[in-house]
Amino acid sequence: MVAGGWNEEENLPVVLGTTSGEMSLGERYLQQAVRFPHAKRRQPTRIVLYQIQQQGLELGNAFGFQGPITFISNACASGANAIGHAFEMVRSGRAEKVLTGGYDALCQLTFAGFDSLQALSPTPRATA
Repeated sequence: MVAGGWNEEENLPVVLGTTSGEMSLGERYLQQAVRFPHAKRRQPTRIVLYQIQQQGLELGNAFGFQGPITFISNACASGANAIGHAFEMVRSGRAEKVLTGGYDALCQLTFAGFDSLQALSPTPRATA
């Protein structure tokens, strides 16, 4: 029995929302490509390493869940859309229960995106 009364080896669907997933691996590839533009062109390993599903697989393995894993990645609404998708799965009877939520890793690419949208404050946060 794991948290929430769910059983290990249960066929539990997992629905996760994320904007960046394994973005740090993408950043490392980009830095390498900028430094050495002609080295390892069309590098197939970046596809193998840049797998958004890795966090879901690790979560399922940690708790022993055997169900399908769905990822929703559509910017800032990813977590909310994942919860909505899980709700519809339960409401429609496709699942009795679903493990769902959203997560993001803060990385240089995330900050660069918000900076390009001018959505970051240029002043440091005041401390009390």
